[in-house]
Amino acid sequence: MSDQKQPNVRFAGFDDAWEPRKFFNNIKRTIDFRGRTPKKLGMEWSEKGHLALSALNVKNGYIDKSVNAHYADENLYQKWMTGNELEKGQVLFTTEAPMGNVAQIPDNEKYVLSQRTIAFEVLDNEITNDFLAVILSSKNVFNRLQTLSSGATAKGVSQKSLAQLLITVPNSLKEQTRIGIFFKSLDSLIAANQRQLEQLKTIKKLAMQKIFDQEWRFKGYTDPWELRKLDEVAEFKDNLRIPVTKSDRISGNIPYYGANGIQDYVKGYTHNGEFVLIAEDGANDVMNYPVHYVSGKVWVNNHAHVITGKNEVLDNLYLSSLIKSMNISSWLVGGGRAKLNGEILKKIPINLPTLDEQREIGTFFKGIDRLIAANQSKSEQLKKLKKWFMQNMFI
Repeated sequence: MSDQKQPNVRFAGFDDAWEPRKFFNNIKRTIDFRGRTPKKLGMEWSEKGHLALSALNVKNGYIDKSVNAHYADENLYQKWMTGNELEKGQVLFTTEAPMGNVAQIPDNEKYVLSQRTIAFEVLDNEITNDFLAVILSSKNVFNRLQTLSSGATAKGVSQKSLAQLLITVPNSLKEQTRIGIFFKSLDSLIAANQRQLEQLKTIKKLAMQKIFDQEWRFKGYTDPWELRKLDEVAEFKDNLRIPVTKSDRISGNIPYYGANGIQDYVKGYTHNGEFVLIAEDGANDVMNYPVHYVSGKVWVNNHAHVITGKNEVLDNLYLSSLIKSMNISSWLVGGGRAKLNGEILKKIPINLPTLDEQREIGTFFKGIDRLIAANQSKSEQLKKLKKWFMQNMFI
């Protein structure tokens, strides 16, 4: 353990040195039911009732109530948990598979403590629940637990291991409370942004379904859509090759596209213009065939089809959104790593509204994509910010 006595970042008004302690010097008792099952109690799980908490549904920072959902009726709960009832705010810790997930009891509901998860009852005059949850989640403590854990592949932590763990904490419960509140607020902000991001993705998915099924139309458009084969209204530029200059390679200013989107530069070819790029293969995962609208000069490797709509017939923004809305599984050929064959792609039927309506639709989805990208960027920035604070507010 480091000889450092204070973290790099602290709240104003707190300047006392932090104190190294044995982990269990902060814990009144550990609730550990590893190995206990309903069958061993002569009972069975129920279809509803009190949720069982295990290493599968206790995630970092929250409980996922949709994963591995097992329930105990009131009789099983009483037989399992009487005298060991969990309370709101109490810290949960997964001991293996995975090791080291930390969450807190989110509410006053009754829960059953199940496989590979333990709970801590803290000594209130030594440490707060919120601070314990945060420090157990810190990289420094996780690394120490890794060195104390057992198992060649699936690492696990026993109470014997935890007895050897040293943590460094502020003596002031007020400082612990400030730190706990700060990270709870940061986690709430991250969660709210993530919910907004998921809502935007849901809105986009619904809009794509409704618009391309022609259930929703923009005001003023009533003309019927026309069914055309893709190569009738688009040009395939897969074989177009513009030489790459030495300065282009060195500058790194031109984005490079492969089957999985923007990548580091490897051998490829440049295209200059407005295109829709479609991955040629996706390891048999129909959700792994990215589609990108690009404009300007780009490098594209041999694992992406390059398509552009014919002037005054097909809008490229519309085409990129249309293909994203389609289930491409019926177009794939070959075993193993299935391919999106160019000759098959050319013959797929697509629905075309008027060019003006295409542009309206393309611009609409471009706006949604910008919102999603902005929220995704904000989410990543918030997570990086939390990581920085976790690295600098603990010892």
